[in-house]
Amino acid sequence: MSEWIIRRELSIEAAPDVVWACVGTPACLSRWWCPPPTVELMFEQRKGGHYEEHYKDAEYAYDLEGTVVAYVPQRRLAIRRVTEGSPSPADLIDITLSDEDDRTRVVIDHSFEHLPENRRKDMKEVFAERWASALQRLRDIATGVDA
Repeated sequence: MSEWIIRRELSIEAAPDVVWACVGTPACLSRWWCPPPTVELMFEQRKGGHYEEHYKDAEYAYDLEGTVVAYVPQRRLAIRRVTEGSPSPADLIDITLSDEDDRTRVVIDHSFEHLPENRRKDMKEVFAERWASALQRLRDIATGVDA
């Protein structure tokens, strides 16, 4: 499988269990994944579980489905989404957490299956800044800035 990946990471001043509560539960993940309240995420909290994403803002709406490919509490959530109409027929969002003393390192790898080379710049422009902003929202939620 041919993949292309965007990676973003951030160190958060919170314990992994606190950050995991924001990653591993659909309600909290929905708070930082996209600018609130534009997205509602639903997924079964287990490997092989069903995933749904419903997005709606003033200009655009979509629904996606997928599968939870990894669910390791306090460590990893990975979701494969089917993205009809996208230059990539499916993508994988892989969120990993690791200990850094009294902090948590969060890494998001967003990979795109069979993404044509001539569309990579477009996808980077769309997703790189969005994931950087999402990580900032995650940090604010996990540290209590956005209670």
